[in-house]
Amino acid sequence: MAGTLLSPSLLSADFSCLAGELAALEEAGVSWAHWDVMDGMFVPNITMGPAVIAACRKESTLFFDVHLMIERPGRFIEQFVDAGADILVSGSAFFSFPPYRQRHDAFMAAMS
Repeated sequence: MAGTLLSPSLLSADFSCLAGELAALEEAGVSWAHWDVMDGMFVPNITMGPAVIAACRKESTLFFDVHLMIERPGRFIEQFVDAGADILVSGSAFFSFPPYRQRHDAFMAAMS
């Protein structure tokens, strides 16, 4: 269906082989991966941080959609950008970064 985008959450992936999970998404034709980052404060669970995103960025060309469910997310924007996030979302805030702006603009045009 035109205008439909799937961004499967890595929260349900096998964390012991994230590179393989990302490869499986690519093989299935998915172009985005959704990262649920939780700090145990904003929400009760603790998941992954910038180091995991950075390690997986080296293994995948998928668009990394990073959802920051953390207290005071602004403290970590630069770290997640450096780690390879394509888009950061936190609550109602949306951050897109210059190296990825073209992809973001193309996505927004496709969705409108």
